Amino acid sequence: MKKRSMKAFVCATVMALSMMVTACGGSGSKTLEDYMKEDATAEQQLQEQAAAQGNDQMDMAIEIKGNDVVCIATFKDTVELPDDAADTLSAGMEQLGSAFSGIAGTLDDMIGAEKGTVSYGIRYCDASGNVLAEATFRAE
Repeated sequence: MKKRSMKAFVCATVMALSMMVTACGGSGSKTLEDYMKEDATAEQQLQEQAAAQGNDQMDMAIEIKGNDVVCIATFKDTVELPDDAADTLSAGMEQLGSAFSGIAGTLDDMIGAEKGTVSYGIRYCDASGNVLAEATFRAE
């Protein structure tokens, strides 16, 4: 995935999450998942926005459990992945690590939680669902 595509996806995700969580207000006692469940359409809109970030090479989805957010990018059958795909993807995530940590921090603030509470992860999978590369980030 090109850096530009990943950055666009990250920005879109943060905007969607911030609008949804901000509308709920932060109290610090609820998880991000709780906030999403309070507004039945919020999670659906987030999933639709993630899906819209997909392209002819990969599908995108978001998974939220407790205070853990994972963006899942699954390559399509038609994409031939090079042998070093996992290394390349891992290196790309490492380069964007500070941005992903910043997203986690923004989400901490939005739900009124202590810094480092929310984790923001990226998972790349092949067409069969096998994980190629994965990383999780927290605010520092």
